[in-house]
Amino acid sequence: MAMALVVVACTGEKSATADSAAVEPVKAESGIKTFDDSVAYFMGQDMAIAYWNMAKMDSIMAGEENAKEFAKGLEAGIKAAKESTPYAVGLQQGMAMYANMQGMNDRLNTKLGVESFLEGFKMAMESDKAVDPIKFQADMSEIESRLNTMAMNVVNAASDSTQNK
Repeated sequence: MAMALVVVACTGEKSATADSAAVEPVKAESGIKTFDDSVAYFMGQDMAIAYWNMAKMDSIMAGEENAKEFAKGLEAGIKAAKESTPYAVGLQQGMAMYANMQGMNDRLNTKLGVESFLEGFKMAMESDKAVDPIKFQADMSEIESRLNTMAMNVVNAASDSTQNK
């Protein structure tokens, strides 16, 4: 349900009713006065249900303190998104990049740092000509090759470890 609502919201299409504010709310909770309030209320409940399901399958997310941290992060994200669309997209990309860097650190035993990432990002954001695309591609090819070798070494080490048991 929430995904369908997000798609409609993102495409800018109107709701099924001409004036959704005039439609009676589904649930008369505190602060729920219109149909639109009801939709938002149930989307909030849907997000909480999704969290509890995730917490059952992911021990990192489980626990009362982690539930509180998730709620704080969700609220910060949804309020930050009101700043501007570019800000919201940047926030989303920053969170994804952090997760990607942490995943590489965990899997490949690298120590990718946020400050180094931000330094490279800020330099390249000076203009759309700040980075030479040909040199970047050559450098990235070498980096990708080294990362692939590191990944293979991790796989081989894991394989050797299981064979030696």
